[in-house]
Amino acid sequence: YLATMLKGQGGGLDALISAPARLQYLHSRLDDNAIRLHQLQHAEILAMGWLAELSRFHEIEKRFEGSGQIVSSNFEDILAQPEQHTAAIAEHLGVTPKHGEQRALENSTVMRTYAKSPDHAYSKADRDHDLNLSRRTFAPQLAQGLQWAERLIQRHPQLRVLESQLR
Repeated sequence: YLATMLKGQGGGLDALISAPARLQYLHSRLDDNAIRLHQLQHAEILAMGWLAELSRFHEIEKRFEGSGQIVSSNFEDILAQPEQHTAAIAEHLGVTPKHGEQRALENSTVMRTYAKSPDHAYSKADRDHDLNLSRRTFAPQLAQGLQWAERLIQRHPQLRVLESQLR
């Protein structure tokens, strides 16, 4: 997540705009309002927002656990095996693709272009390259954000369930 946010033009500006609401959620979730945006570095603000959303998703999953109403999907897994994951999502939604629709989806423009600029071809290999370049370019910031997230998780046991999703 951090590598994705930092690699783009503006360095996660949309995430920074959402930071106050995400921090408010974390404050209520943790029953701790000691975190202050003005005290955080850029990568720490991104990490804070990331943890807030991961926590929110985890709470939603817990609330609907066993109901069959929710299914979690990992974007990396979808990119690696689009056929398997899009079929599972369709099944969850109760949609039976007509003959050829599944293959059409897998070969669609959506799967071969950059989401924020559909006229820009963008493959899984392109994305992997960009993320690896971001990891090298922003290594100190990534380490700072991850360390901040790890410290917060250690201080708040209710966040420990998110630890495996940090890397």
